[in-house]
Amino acid sequence: MHVQGAFQRRRNGRCQYVDVLKYAITAILAFQGQYCGEWLEVQQQKRALIHGSREERLAKWLGLKMKLGGREISGLCYFFYSWEMGLLK
Repeated sequence: MHVQGAFQRRRNGRCQYVDVLKYAITAILAFQGQYCGEWLEVQQQKRALIHGSREERLAKWLGLKMKLGGREISGLCYFFYSWEMGLLK
């Protein structure tokens, strides 16, 4: 069953937006890192990501699968949606 907008991996498929989300998150972290750092720490602690360097914990969290609105998304997407909706406080 296909759900519009849901995460799905296709064999031999190529994404037309390769790395766009990764670059967007990198820019947010570079220019607003102090604004979202505490929120990210709380999210990582909720997932019991307490070991390793700050960068290692962040990389692991961004790669996790999560549910949002009944859909499975990556931590990258969750972070971007949360930032866009103004939830990073």
